[in-house]
Amino acid sequence: MSSIIFMISLLGFISLLIRFKSSQSNKQSEENTKSFWAKEREANSIRKKDISNLPYIVVPLDSLPFHDTDDISISRYQDTIRKLAERELLNLSTQTNTDLKLNYGAANLPFLTNCDTGYTELIKTLQQWGKALYDSNNITDAKTVLEFAIACKTDIAASYILLGNIYLSANNTEQISLLLESAKEMNSPNKKTAITHLQNILQQ
Repeated sequence: MSSIIFMISLLGFISLLIRFKSSQSNKQSEENTKSFWAKEREANSIRKKDISNLPYIVVPLDSLPFHDTDDISISRYQDTIRKLAERELLNLSTQTNTDLKLNYGAANLPFLTNCDTGYTELIKTLQQWGKALYDSNNITDAKTVLEFAIACKTDIAASYILLGNIYLSANNTEQISLLLESAKEMNSPNKKTAITHLQNILQQ
């Protein structure tokens, strides 16, 4: 009988604990929502600021390996990069839309969003182009393309991994070490994968 009473008491305690935690979670969620909308209202009131001095990315058309080619994929990647070179490009991946409005004014948000969208397309295309060049045994050109992607602070782990492999094939441990330091600055859920790969090949 005593064991039954104990079990009932235990279940009651667990039920109360669950309710308490649920109440805390709901309260925290409400506070976060209120904080978000307060920040949004503030952001929407910020006046347009000068953004001419932001670190816009310039695509070095003269130094990237553009060539006439029968490879349809490579040709397409080259065309995409040329078109992106005509646009303003910014890496704004660490900032939310609210942050952008707070920092630069709500009126600048559409332009900045377009700049960031272009940047995302840029680093994606650079990875695809570099990989296609590597697969076609154009290692030197692949290295050039991927090094530009790293200079743009790409957050695509595959670019770091592939470039690391290229450096490894040339026994260039110094460049792998520098690449590892760049990888540590990535803003990507796959950051650890790139770092681990580069650390492993340094030990070979």
